[in-house]
Amino acid sequence: TPARWLTRDAKNWRNATLDPQGRIVAYNRDGDLFLMDVANGRTLRLTDDASDTLLDGILDWTYQEEIFGRGNYKGFWFSPNGNWLAMLRIDIGGIAPYTLAAADSPRGAGIVRRYPKAGDPIPHASLLLWDLRQFSDGFVPTPRLLAESNSQQQQIVTGVWWHEYRGELLFSVSDRRQTWRELRRVPENTLLGTGAPSKPSDRRGMSANGLSRLLLREESSAWVEPPVSPEWLKDGGIVWRSELPAGLNRLYHLSPSGTVMTPLSPADFDVQDFMVSANGALAIVTGSTQTGPGQRHAYRIDLDVSGNKSPKLVPITTKPGWHSTTPSPDGQFITDVYSTERRPPELSIRSTTAGPSTLVEGSKLALDSRLVAPQVFRIPTDNGIGLPAMIVRPPRASREHPCPVVVEVYGGPQAPVVSTRWSDKRTLYRELL
Repeated sequence: TPARWLTRDAKNWRNATLDPQGRIVAYNRDGDLFLMDVANGRTLRLTDDASDTLLDGILDWTYQEEIFGRGNYKGFWFSPNGNWLAMLRIDIGGIAPYTLAAADSPRGAGIVRRYPKAGDPIPHASLLLWDLRQFSDGFVPTPRLLAESNSQQQQIVTGVWWHEYRGELLFSVSDRRQTWRELRRVPENTLLGTGAPSKPSDRRGMSANGLSRLLLREESSAWVEPPVSPEWLKDGGIVWRSELPAGLNRLYHLSPSGTVMTPLSPADFDVQDFMVSANGALAIVTGSTQTGPGQRHAYRIDLDVSGNKSPKLVPITTKPGWHSTTPSPDGQFITDVYSTERRPPELSIRSTTAGPSTLVEGSKLALDSRLVAPQVFRIPTDNGIGLPAMIVRPPRASREHPCPVVVEVYGGPQAPVVSTRWSDKRTLYRELL
């Protein structure tokens, strides 16, 4: 099919997204949410109440920075069949403007954002569900309210997803202090308006409006993180990553009803990234164990959702250092970008089961001498947690020849400075010093 113009006035469109079936384009304009029919180019305006302090399908600064990921301002999600659209409406009217300094002007400038400081009101988000089944006829009914934050009940919507195989919506909410996290589901029969629970036991965990059901609740006296996206299983279950209760990210199989939660990864392994193969037979994970401070490796986990076997990590990468990997959809291969503190990255392809890797591209430093080898180690603490640390000593440094000390500070949550990876400019800057 040859390409054709859908529109010639998309200059002010934001977050344009095609539904999975290729029938509808959703986009933001002037704070509101619009839909376009791909077949005939007809546009339907879903919302008309946006303002400087009310955002429809657009994330405010706090939600994109702290919850859904820096730079991601899209606040709407199509269902796999394109018949439904979940949307966040965010009210930031109670947040005072805050001026941030900007250095992109010779005379200085400022950027004004509604940014909550500690103790200030938070953005109040409402999760709405639009029924698009009659969109081709030019009609979309009033959306249904699934979750809401207000001054009396302050909540944060921390995740919104559609189950790839089950056709139902899942979302997570937390209290303002983030001491608990609930994962809730909107069953497909609820979407269709059929199969309402008839027995009291069927209503257990249902929301007050009867639209969502509690799937999982996790609590901590300290802190719960916004969750990462689950992976979907054909049996209707999910693979869920949780840092509770021990603080290390662990994978679990959560049954479709939420009544059974089975560990899939060892308790002493900190899972960072993970992917479940298309057939649901194995998971490819990256993370760290006690292989050494600041290292990152890839492993295979053969999934046993029955819980009859202890979770077992099968190493895919073994070279000491840092491996940034991307699995193939079937989980049979990975691309591996490997580096160390003194060795710039090289790209390889390797099997997740056995066999040698195939080098695709390497890199080499144009230097007359080798880089200084950093010393990477851990500093013990009273609670048994080892803090990663690194010392880069000049070759001639000694007690007789003391040298200045440059201290690099920890960079932020899940963004440590210390690792065994090649750090681009930072590596060369250390060498220069």
